Amino acid sequence: MLILIAILPVILFTIILIYLDSFKLIKSNDAIIIFLISAVLAVLAYPINSVVAAISNLSEQYHINYVIPIIEETLKFTIFFILYRRNQAGFLTDAMIYGFIIGSGFAFTENIYFYFIKVSEPTIMQQMVRGFGTAIMHAASTGLAATILLYLNDIRKKNLVLSSLIALTTAITIHIIYNSFLIKPELQAALVIIIFTIVATSLFQLSDRYIKSWIGIEFDSDLKFLEMLNSGDLKNTSLGQFIEQIKSKFSQFIIFDIICFIRINLELSIQFKSYLMLKEQSLPIPHDPELQDKITEYEYLKRNIGKIALATLRPILRIGKRELWMLRQFDS
Repeated sequence: MLILIAILPVILFTIILIYLDSFKLIKSNDAIIIFLISAVLAVLAYPINSVVAAISNLSEQYHINYVIPIIEETLKFTIFFILYRRNQAGFLTDAMIYGFIIGSGFAFTENIYFYFIKVSEPTIMQQMVRGFGTAIMHAASTGLAATILLYLNDIRKKNLVLSSLIALTTAITIHIIYNSFLIKPELQAALVIIIFTIVATSLFQLSDRYIKSWIGIEFDSDLKFLEMLNSGDLKNTSLGQFIEQIKSKFSQFIIFDIICFIRINLELSIQFKSYLMLKEQSLPIPHDPELQDKITEYEYLKRNIGKIALATLRPILRIGKRELWMLRQFDS
């Protein structure tokens, strides 16, 4: 059937991305649920587009070229933004894959609509353009927006609102350029695949190098600090100096909880990086029956020391909510 030409390419690309991911933090069930949510959201996009078109005095071509990209990219980006705020995207590759899954689900519904409702007799070339061009564009634009958000806000520590606006604007711009058909649709579809393949390959390579470098630098440091913390030999270390500085700010009981919190933070950080190294080498990760107890203790101490102490400790903490989510994913 011609419909398969329109819906299979983007699904196959998504499966390839998930397969190429070294750490595979995104579980199959989660991927399917996100795909289905995106497919349903695409259904909602049609009445929204229709209402906006009806109440505006814009020409049909202007609406297609500029308004539809804004509406559709905003809807798709919202799904990833929710996932991101729930700390369910750990690395740049996770963001790219999530974005691609979201775009794939959206394109799936759109191409089915195009085939069965909008066009009476779609041609093979039309289906190829939609399957290899439009669908990949939907997935790639959201994937790139998701990657930009995580990079700017999580790695570069830029403002969340600013990072989101830059990411969303990038996706909208890509969609507008695509809808403008500056070149022949067939060439445009081929160009989309070539550019995305280059970007995705480069991103995976850069992400792997960054993670390897990060693990190499911090793993030994974590082990060293934990050993010194357990032995009490912190006098001439930066961690010891930091603890001395905050002693005057908090009660003795809070200081004790702070030291316990730092210790368990280091322990979980070491375990997290150990899992990363095992996963990178395609080795099995042993199940830790005590992991949930450790995380429960971590959360208890985090609440107990309070927000002020937590803000003071932030410069020396090794892991946060996102890393804890990844730990659970690895151990499940």
